[in-house]
Amino acid sequence: MSAPQDHSERRRFPRIPVRNPLRAATDRPAEDVTVRDVSEGGFLVETASPFPVDAVHAFRVQRPDGTFVTMLVARCVHCRRHPDPVAPPIYLAGFAFVDPTGETAQERIHALIDHVTSVVAVD
Repeated sequence: MSAPQDHSERRRFPRIPVRNPLRAATDRPAEDVTVRDVSEGGFLVETASPFPVDAVHAFRVQRPDGTFVTMLVARCVHCRRHPDPVAPPIYLAGFAFVDPTGETAQERIHALIDHVTSVVAVD
């Protein structure tokens, strides 16, 4: 019998947890999400409603005060309901950046990672 596989070992890029909250407005109606972690390949969001797998969305990432951080386009690669049966439904959706090639796209991704790894809290 083989040991359970650790999914983090399959990841191409390490995840970086978001310590200071980041909100993202999506292109779907009246839906804001909370960014939980980021990497050079994508990000994880917490949301009140599920995202369909393989759907592509644009995200306007902002600080809690509403100031703009960056705009990202990504494809949903997984979406699952948080296992807490008592709490209101919360979903965790993983997104992979869509065609993050080119200098501008890479600069936006690196700027987002720099923002979440900053030791100075922005309020």
